[in-house]
Amino acid sequence: MTIMKMKPTTFLFTVFKYVSIILASIVALLPICVCVLTAFKTTEEYNSTSVLDLPASFLYFENFAVALKFPSWMRKESPLCRSMPTTPGW
Repeated sequence: MTIMKMKPTTFLFTVFKYVSIILASIVALLPICVCVLTAFKTTEEYNSTSVLDLPASFLYFENFAVALKFPSWMRKESPLCRSMPTTPGW
């Protein structure tokens, strides 16, 4: 089996390419992970811990129930709600 040798510049470019892809992936996925972790935290836990700390329990679904019951675009203080027509039935 023969091993093909790479030029040093090609090797360095390849290493740089993959390191930059890994760093860009971390930068892109970190906010999503923080949002998912925060969704499972209670208000007290959110106020007293770091954003990257794991929630005490992943079984806290009250935040999801509130979000589904009162979507932000339907609240009266929402800019989207203020721009809706004021017709009967709204």
